[in-house]
Amino acid sequence: MSDLPSSFDNGNSIDENEKSPGYYKILERCKEQPLVPLGCLATCGALILSARALRVGNKRQANRMFFARVAFQGLTVAALIGGAMYYGQDPKQKLEQKEREKMLARHREKLWIEELERRDLEVQERRKRAAAFRQQEEEK
Repeated sequence: MSDLPSSFDNGNSIDENEKSPGYYKILERCKEQPLVPLGCLATCGALILSARALRVGNKRQANRMFFARVAFQGLTVAALIGGAMYYGQDPKQKLEQKEREKMLARHREKLWIEELERRDLEVQERRKRAAAFRQQEEEK
């Protein structure tokens, strides 16, 4: 790889999520389907409480928490499926996403062509300087 930074590295990208850390994507998904993280937290809470009840020796409480854990897992899976069905049924949203992807691809292609043209100009300038240098050396 080249030590020189690419012109793509200047932050002109249309897709800001491309450079964002993973937790922004997680937050975005949580906003889209808020029941899934709540179900995960409830499942973890029930699991922790069941482990605590087992440690104390309260078998009845542990069994209730195991049952609650299974119920919360089921509700979480149902929320996942429901969210997938809800977001999967919107063809307009899919069409908009495809259009955004096409626009992003065209933008990236344009940036790549500009980058290639810029590099080509740099190579031509280097060749001109090298030819001028050689000509100066020959004159000496």
